[in-house]
Amino acid sequence: MIKRIAAVALAGAMAVQALAVPGTAQANTASAVCALSADALSVYRYDGASWVRIGGQFTRLYSGGFGLFATTSFGNLVRYSGTPFSWQNIGGPRGTWAVTDDAIYALPSDHSGVWKWTGSGTTWTQVGGPAARLYGGGYGLFATIPDGTGISQYLGTPFNWRFLGRANHEHDSDITYAVTSQNLFALDAVHEPYRWNAAMGVFDPEIPADGGIRVSLDSLFGGAFAMGLDQERRLATTHGSIIMIRPDSPFPITDANMDVAIPPSSVFISSPQRDSVWKYDGGLSWSKVGAVATRQLVPCL
Repeated sequence: MIKRIAAVALAGAMAVQALAVPGTAQANTASAVCALSADALSVYRYDGASWVRIGGQFTRLYSGGFGLFATTSFGNLVRYSGTPFSWQNIGGPRGTWAVTDDAIYALPSDHSGVWKWTGSGTTWTQVGGPAARLYGGGYGLFATIPDGTGISQYLGTPFNWRFLGRANHEHDSDITYAVTSQNLFALDAVHEPYRWNAAMGVFDPEIPADGGIRVSLDSLFGGAFAMGLDQERRLATTHGSIIMIRPDSPFPITDANMDVAIPPSSVFISSPQRDSVWKYDGGLSWSKVGAVATRQLVPCL
């Protein structure tokens, strides 16, 4: 249930390079990942050393600097307290959610407005009007406008938004966006990545790390930094540093395991069969960190 407080309308070749993401052999909250089990009956947390069951019977996980959240089969939203099996019901509408470093936001299934949890009980306040989709992360909250032709940035106070437009104005809309700890990324209609340039107020093309041909991506993932799956099914950063390729990968990269979790100090991905979780160790090296059958992976604190 939402307690209403306000309602106003929402005014190529690439070089193979090592990514600077250190591995860890001991517990490290900067390298934690949470998994929703394949049967949706359990939530597990991996801290860099071991897996611990912390909850269960949820339908989807949402995470960010503000915490770990989950939806129940009844459509309620709950927040993890930090203690296994201790979750707080915070209400919210049926729809989708986005987590930033300091809040969680909701977009109801009718896309009628953007809401923010007040931090108290099940009380939510409206901070924006109609939107097509929410994107959240350390850099803040963003929402695409209803017709999908551009994206706006929430400026921190109710109904105060800045329209950023879209990455490539030669096309009607962008494919998708991703928020990292420091920026907003976009994937334009022809699959080329862009980075938001706040100082200039424009989206800049992502320049390859080696100065070579720009990378084309099929998918875009946000987290501590941005990554994507290129058209040759290689996992790469948006500026072209490849960290997983075939046939050198421990397993083939397919649409079945495009659920990539990117906490601050690592990268995690599921096997195509979704029967195990793998962690990036540097260069092109990956290690298996658990035989966990997953439906979803998210970074978590």
